[in-house]
Amino acid sequence: MLMGHQVKNFGDWHSGFLQHGSNTTIQMGGDTYEMPLARGEACDETKTEVFQNVDDPNNVKISMVGMDMAKMGPVLQSEAFKVMGEKSIVRQDPPSVLMDMPPPGAPPPPTPPPPPDMWIVIEVADADKWIAGFKAHGTSTTGTWGYDVGMARNEFCDESRTKVYKSAKRPNVVAATMCGVKMEMMGALLANPNFAKMSVDLGEGQKEGQKAIKLMVPPPAPFA
Repeated sequence: MLMGHQVKNFGDWHSGFLQHGSNTTIQMGGDTYEMPLARGEACDETKTEVFQNVDDPNNVKISMVGMDMAKMGPVLQSEAFKVMGEKSIVRQDPPSVLMDMPPPGAPPPPTPPPPPDMWIVIEVADADKWIAGFKAHGTSTTGTWGYDVGMARNEFCDESRTKVYKSAKRPNVVAATMCGVKMEMMGALLANPNFAKMSVDLGEGQKEGQKAIKLMVPPPAPFA
């Protein structure tokens, strides 16, 4: 799952968030909250990761793996969780379930879905270098790398909604949301040899597990 918040103070919120990974008692902002269960009882806490928006450190995304929605639902519905959220969170984004991309060559669905939103996470050699290049690609085909990759990002998605993040846990892991992605156009870009070269030149890891691209889809209740 992917959840997003605009928090009042990242340091205070993050401290409480980390505590909840393995504890039911959370201390945040001078208050103590008792939760029905620790987050690690409902998901694989070793893979939980917090990302900060590079342009707004109080804007965060949280990715969680192996979420047991039946277990986590009562936590989200609990009075303590709601009060804690009211005191620490300004706004919550609609949550998403992260799903794998369809394999290459897969037949299209009978009724084409609207252009999807996507979440990408990449391990890079230098986060600042990659972020500068990724931002430049929003409107440029030559960006910071100096050669034409054939298509700027704003040609295949709603660039006004693109956001870039850095992991709060792993300094060389970056992430981004891309919204309203035109899949066929993106596929053509990914097939361009110069785009592959750009990925290498910007320091993207090329080994398995160093890059993930997921579709963001609405979750079932009680997360919806």
